[in-house]
Amino acid sequence: MAITVIQFLTHYIYLTNSVVLLLIALALYGVFEDQRRTMMISGLMSAPWAFASIVFVPDYWDPVRIASFLTGPEDLIFSFSNGVIVWAIAAVPFRGEISIRMDFRRMMKRAVLLSFLSFIITMSLWYLGLKIMGAVFICLSITITLLVVWPCREFRILCVHGAIGFTLFYGILTSLCFLFFPHFLEQWNLANLSGVLILNVPIEEIIWAFGFGAYWPLYMAYILDAKRTDKG
Repeated sequence: MAITVIQFLTHYIYLTNSVVLLLIALALYGVFEDQRRTMMISGLMSAPWAFASIVFVPDYWDPVRIASFLTGPEDLIFSFSNGVIVWAIAAVPFRGEISIRMDFRRMMKRAVLLSFLSFIITMSLWYLGLKIMGAVFICLSITITLLVVWPCREFRILCVHGAIGFTLFYGILTSLCFLFFPHFLEQWNLANLSGVLILNVPIEEIIWAFGFGAYWPLYMAYILDAKRTDKG
């Protein structure tokens, strides 16, 4: 039985890694009670981005998934968990200093607007011949700049905390994953990547973590119409 479990985990490494992320997300959710609502919303809003796998597979990577139809369970777990974790990393230092307004219609309107803008920018750059991860990073840079300059000026520090904290978190966790499952790296299309590795992690993954960590807290602050309290 133990051998069968080990073989399963070794074969479906992406699923294993995603479940570990989910367990960490649940642990953070349990610890930071005052942030639970925002963390859950962050995870739920991040989950649909699992469908981005349509453009990442197989040019960027081709992971072994337990099932796949447009996207896979692993992609959904991965995206949801990262949404929870990145908000915890960026916002927990400001516990009690951030208030949000739960207006579902406003939230969805702003979320669709930002998502549509991101989609158009990324797909345009990809269509012009840029590699998908490069297109994503440029899109993140543009949208981060727009959010910082205009509606989220008072939350610039969330961008910094998210970028640094999530990059360290994701980089270390992914490096450990490669340490235990060295053959996991074979699921990336290394011929289409730069070939630069940091602690055995493709630099493209580090760049993505940095961009996502910087962007997503601002995205959440914007769609939830967050404000700094007097204490903040």
